[in-house]
Amino acid sequence: MNITIILALDLVITLLVCGFIGPAAFKLGAIGLIGWAARLPFYLLRLYIGPAVLLTRNSAKWYVTGIVLGGGLTLPLALWSTVPGCPAAEKWVNLASGVLQGLLLAYTAHRLTLSSEQAVGAH
Repeated sequence: MNITIILALDLVITLLVCGFIGPAAFKLGAIGLIGWAARLPFYLLRLYIGPAVLLTRNSAKWYVTGIVLGGGLTLPLALWSTVPGCPAAEKWVNLASGVLQGLLLAYTAHRLTLSSEQAVGAH
């Protein structure tokens, strides 16, 4: 059940963030790329944050792990956001939102793990 919660939260955050700060398909099309295909990495790389957090959920320093995973997986997006037509702040917003996504998912995984351990210990 915990895995489902983390993956669902990851999907919701990804869809919301990419809907608000992802590059517009028409901007990408203007520089010769296929708009929807060029947007795809913005969704896919963010969706890897949840599974990566699940693989490291037993880390004692969940807050560091979340920041590193979120930042590391959105760094390519931040670097790609420097294409012509993207606002200068978009790269920093991409990176910051990835760090926050990783931190939120790591915190949620940590809390769910603690809750599960307490429930097992109570029985």
